[in-house]
Amino acid sequence: MLLLHAVLKTLLFRHQVKDGIPEHVYFARAQLFMKNMCRIIGLELMVEGELPNDNTGLLVANHVSWLDIPVVGSIIPSLFLSKAEVRKWPLIGWIASKNGTLFIARGKQGAATQANADLTYALNNNVNVLLFPEGTTNDGTHLRNFHPRLYAAAIETERPVIPITLRYEARDGSLHDDVPFIDDQSFIANLWQVLGNEKVIVKVNVLEPIQAANTARKALAADSREAVHKALQLYDGKAGSN
Repeated sequence: MLLLHAVLKTLLFRHQVKDGIPEHVYFARAQLFMKNMCRIIGLELMVEGELPNDNTGLLVANHVSWLDIPVVGSIIPSLFLSKAEVRKWPLIGWIASKNGTLFIARGKQGAATQANADLTYALNNNVNVLLFPEGTTNDGTHLRNFHPRLYAAAIETERPVIPITLRYEARDGSLHDDVPFIDDQSFIANLWQVLGNEKVIVKVNVLEPIQAANTARKALAADSREAVHKALQLYDGKAGSN
C-alpha cells in the first residue's frame, strides 16, 4: 500500500509540473508526500534547529538509511543526490528518478564533475540540495570522513552549507537496530524490517549554516563534519570519530 501510494503521487506530481504548476508548489506538495510517507512508515520526528527559509543551501547529513531522504524531505523542500545504484532498486528507484533525484555513479570518470554541475544548477535556481558526504551508510555508531569534492557547488554559488544530524532511536532512547541500511541487505528486506516496528523516533538537528564563499572544499568538509560529530556526541557520546 505504501509503495502504491508513492507511485500514484509520483505520477501526479510529474503531471502537475508538466502542466505548468510552479516548482515551489511542486516542492510543497512533494514535502507533504514525504511527511505522509514518514507517518505511514511509523516515524516520529523530533526536529531541533532553525529550518532554512529563503536561505537556500547545500544540506549535508550523516547517512544511516534510505529513510534519511524522506525524513529530511519532510521538513525541508529539497532535491537529493543519491548513488546511481538506487536507480536500479525495485520501484523505489523509479520513484526517485521521477521525483528529481540527482544520481552520481561513484568511481566513474567525470561523475563528480557532472554531479557538481547538477548541484550548481539547482542551487542557482534557489533549490536546496541534500547530499551525504560520507558516501555510504553506517549503523549510526560512528561518522566516516566527509568527502570534499561535491562541496564545490556551494562555493561556486556562494550558498551556505547546512549540516544536519540524523539519529534513529528505539523507545528506550538507544540507537535503533532495525533502521540502518548496511552491508548486503536488500531494500525490500530493510523496508519490511522497518515496517515491523511500532514506532521509530527520529531526532533531526538542523545546525548553524557554514558560509561557503571563498572557502576551500576541504575546509568546508572538515568544518561540517566536525559540526555533525559534535551534535551527535551530545546525545549519548556513542557517535565516535572513526
